Amino acid sequence: MKQMNISPTDFLEWTGCVTGVVGSVMLAMRHAKAAWAFVLYLVSSCAWIAFGIMTEAPGLITMQVVFVGTALVGIYNWLILPRRTEKPSPSR
Repeated sequence: MKQMNISPTDFLEWTGCVTGVVGSVMLAMRHAKAAWAFVLYLVSSCAWIAFGIMTEAPGLITMQVVFVGTALVGIYNWLILPRRTEKPSPSR
C-alpha cells in the first residue's frame, strides 16, 4: 500500500478549510448544535494563522486574528452565556 505523505502546510490548509466550511454549513442549516460552529471557526482560524505564518501571508494572518476574536465572542454568547443564565430546575 502506498504511503500518503502530507506536508504540514497542506494539513493546516485543509484543516482550516474543512472546519470553516462545516461550521458555516451548521449555522446556515440552523443545525441543533449550530453554536458549536464557533468552536470550529476557532480551530479553522488557528489553522489558517499557522498556515499564514508558514507561508508568510500577513494579510491572511491579520484577518484570522480578527476571526479568532469573533469566534471567541460567538463561543461566549452561544455556549457560555446561556449556561450562566439558565435557571435551576425546581427540585421534586
